[in-house]
Amino acid sequence: MKKIFISFNLILIIIVAFSIMVMPQTVRGVDYSTMRDITAFDLVSEMNVGINIGNSFDSVGNDETAWGNPKITKDLIKKYKSAGFNTIRLPVTWAKHIDSNGTPNTTWLNRVKEVTDWILSEDLYCIINTHHEGGWLHTSSGMTTRRKKFKTLWTSIANTFKNYGDRLLFEGFNEIQKVEGDWSQASESDYNNANILLQDFVDAVRATGGNNALRTLIVSTYGAIHTTYGFELPTDTVQNRLAVEFHCYYPQEFCFEWGSQKTWGSKRDLLEVESYCLEFSEFVKNNIPVILGEFGAVNKSNTDARAEYAKTVMTNCNKYGIKAIWWDNGTIETTESGKDAFCLIDRSTYQIALPSIVSALVDNAQTGTTKVSTSSTISQSATSKTQNTSSTTIKTQPISSLQPTSKSTETAVIEKPYIGKASGFKAVFTSANTVKLSWDYAANAESYKIYRQCENSAWKDYKTIKSNILFDVVKRGKTYKYKIVPCVNINGTIFYSENVSTKKVTSVAKSIKKVTKSISKTKVTLNISRVVGATNYEVKYSNTKAKGEKVKTSGSNKITLKNLKKNTKYFIRIRAYKKSGSKKFYTSYKSITKKKKK
Repeated sequence: MKKIFISFNLILIIIVAFSIMVMPQTVRGVDYSTMRDITAFDLVSEMNVGINIGNSFDSVGNDETAWGNPKITKDLIKKYKSAGFNTIRLPVTWAKHIDSNGTPNTTWLNRVKEVTDWILSEDLYCIINTHHEGGWLHTSSGMTTRRKKFKTLWTSIANTFKNYGDRLLFEGFNEIQKVEGDWSQASESDYNNANILLQDFVDAVRATGGNNALRTLIVSTYGAIHTTYGFELPTDTVQNRLAVEFHCYYPQEFCFEWGSQKTWGSKRDLLEVESYCLEFSEFVKNNIPVILGEFGAVNKSNTDARAEYAKTVMTNCNKYGIKAIWWDNGTIETTESGKDAFCLIDRSTYQIALPSIVSALVDNAQTGTTKVSTSSTISQSATSKTQNTSSTTIKTQPISSLQPTSKSTETAVIEKPYIGKASGFKAVFTSANTVKLSWDYAANAESYKIYRQCENSAWKDYKTIKSNILFDVVKRGKTYKYKIVPCVNINGTIFYSENVSTKKVTSVAKSIKKVTKSISKTKVTLNISRVVGATNYEVKYSNTKAKGEKVKTSGSNKITLKNLKKNTKYFIRIRAYKKSGSKKFYTSYKSITKKKKK
């Protein structure tokens, strides 16, 4: 009986130890293991404003103190909460804490888990990621090995947190580049490889099951740049559980220590902020939440200007339905010393170092996502093209056709003014499913009514904007038509131009449906099913898998490969692409094999 009793206790000890290791804890009555049936959009809308604990876990060194910051404490987390932040982004660099296969060591993983528990126990939202991964994770070459290691790492992270609730979000990677620190022009393959890694991230996390099957996952643009160019949203096994992230420190002359700009509030400053919010709001309009994961401005003895900058970013993010997270790296400077002084809360004393900036962030934050406005507060004059800050509300009246209309007031008839044409209408794809529409400002117009038609559906009164640029997120493999009608509001009456500009665009489909092949001794003829939106077809082939591939492109969907070796097995990959300006947007590869034929 005594032996049985001891064994039973040992079992209990093992169970408790396992629970402590893998199960989220309930601290002070806060249960953060609950995974609600909630979309990513609704979850992110619960955030107000966030702060990064930068230069700690993301340090490239042996531990979180490598870049001069003290260890993260529970009291620091409490201070962030009491200051008004309800979201913490916890950047994590794994490079020095994983083996050659990508498996993290237990000590590092447990330390990340400990701080994550502290964040969640304060009823805050927590984002963890892969950050400065240096040489092993980039987009320039050797993707087979990188992908395998990346998936192994995320599988380990996801398994560690698989029982955690929805307040924990995973971010695939930080500012991925062809080589870390190289901000020069990326190639199309770099954009494509970043998208491949995003898909691997989503697939790896979902495969671990548990609460990860529904967890909100954050995917970033290449380099986390503040443009959607080259970015594609991954496919997912569950609907509405992805969020998009970008970073922005613009204007750089104001935000970074090397810049000479100390003041804030010029028309150019305001336009910079609104422009990137406007572009990413296209995701928000399609119920895909957007997070500005990093922004901030260093200390140049210009606290008032920095507070105004923070207020500008927050108010614009609120307007366009974006959630923002300040970059805090723990460095506090009271004089201009050329250092990256982004810190708001001292990590040693837990004192708020810059209360006016904290107030600008917190007081201008909001929980929830308001309906995204389609009118810009920064516009350009139709005649002079000079910037102004008019915020006139356009009250459009229902119209049944695209013919110009006018309306009389009860006291006087307003003579219809001349309104020019939105000429120079251009459409350029900035990603496989995002098209940038632009046109010349029309004389006397103050806004532009845009109508859109998808395939053979009815025309829709799509939106009215003041800008002459529209970024529109479209479905892959679909044809869209746009009509732009310049208009002006005079004393509450809207007049429409008689000159309507039209444009038709077709996005490239995501994949090739079918390929048939005809094989002879030294050649193979490929008949590729036509891909919607494709302008060209590309074939890569080699008799050694993924090595020394030859490339052949054609505007035709029928391609013949000649002068092949007899009695040799060939590996063939096929994809289609769309040319848009100087860029190419590809379908996924379809692989086939040419078998030996004597």
